[in-house]
Amino acid sequence: WSTFILRKLFKNEEFEKKFINRFCDALNTSFEKNNVEAKLDEHISMLIPEIDKHLKRWKLSRKKWEYELKVMKKFGNERLNYSRMHLMGKFNTGAIVNIQVESQMGGYVVLNENVKIDNGTFEGKYFERIPVALRAVPNFGYRFLHWEGMSSENGDHELIVSLKKGRDTNLKAIFEKFEHPLANQIMIN
Repeated sequence: WSTFILRKLFKNEEFEKKFINRFCDALNTSFEKNNVEAKLDEHISMLIPEIDKHLKRWKLSRKKWEYELKVMKKFGNERLNYSRMHLMGKFNTGAIVNIQVESQMGGYVVLNENVKIDNGTFEGKYFERIPVALRAVPNFGYRFLHWEGMSSENGDHELIVSLKKGRDTNLKAIFEKFEHPLANQIMIN
């Protein structure tokens, strides 16, 4: 009963694909092991000034506390692989595929309507049978030219990319400076 709505939503193939991609987006960003470890270290540094008093009051050992910290760090490091294996077991995702998306000065790329890649490189793991969506967005004074790493028709700034097993996907959005021919001119309607 508590999972009724989610089970019904999973009967919609489009929802299932978006769910899997959103899950992968989270694994590649918020739950990426370096981010998890940094967040854990941030919390540890907040607790350090008080931990000795806490351990003394509750008659706990520092060694036990440090052991539990190692357990949490190990969990953060291993969580990604287990989560991907769970997705592969539940859904027909195919193999894990690496994707690298780069944006340069002049614009940014939006991955799966969720992850903004701004003037840098994003690396993540997605699934062979679940296409990813990319959208190139030019900044003011620039225009999108094309994608490097994949042919797109008419310089289309939006792509749906089907990933291939055993083949990494590397894409780069290319932008150029652009001044509209009517810029800096007075227009009267």
